[in-house]
Amino acid sequence: MSSTDPRLTVILIAGAAVIGFILLFVVLPLFGRFSLALEAINLLAEPLGEYVGNPKVALLGCLVVGLILCACCVLLFVGAGALLTCGTSNPSQLCRIIGR
Repeated sequence: MSSTDPRLTVILIAGAAVIGFILLFVVLPLFGRFSLALEAINLLAEPLGEYVGNPKVALLGCLVVGLILCACCVLLFVGAGALLTCGTSNPSQLCRIIGR
């Protein structure tokens, strides 16, 4: 393709439209949800920090609880994925352990 090829212009415009669509409908909502979750954690940690006497310890505790919840969700998905293989010809080790 040469730089004067009209198809190149169409490809560049389509690529810019796709990148704009992704930024508008994927990245911005994720950024908004992340900032909302961070604000909720701060609103929870502020009164707890006054109660405990150290706001940084309360914020750290909220973050630890959030990370524990995320870890539980990951383990749940991994366990469910392993259990989905119980009926196949090559089941996971979890299926063999529980004897299905």
